[in-house]
Amino acid sequence: MLDSIRYGKNITIMKPTVKILFWNVSKATRLVEDILEELQHDVESVLLITACDREFEVDVNGELIFSKKLLDRHGNDGEIIKLIKDKM
Repeated sequence: MLDSIRYGKNITIMKPTVKILFWNVSKATRLVEDILEELQHDVESVLLITACDREFEVDVNGELIFSKKLLDRHGNDGEIIKLIKDKM
């Protein structure tokens, strides 16, 4: 069930779902900790999906916001949290 906040009669703001496709458990765990610390009241859910071949991707509501494979690098400190906030 999506959590939403209703303002008046016509406007509904839906909280986003963050999906993390991961190979490295420690990196995924750190990211989840950061999300819960900074955004726990602003996201509907965080889904963790195990991957193969050293993949690490993050999407918000189905839109890819970070891909280690496409960028050929890991995220910098705070980068992925900023990208999530930018999509909210």
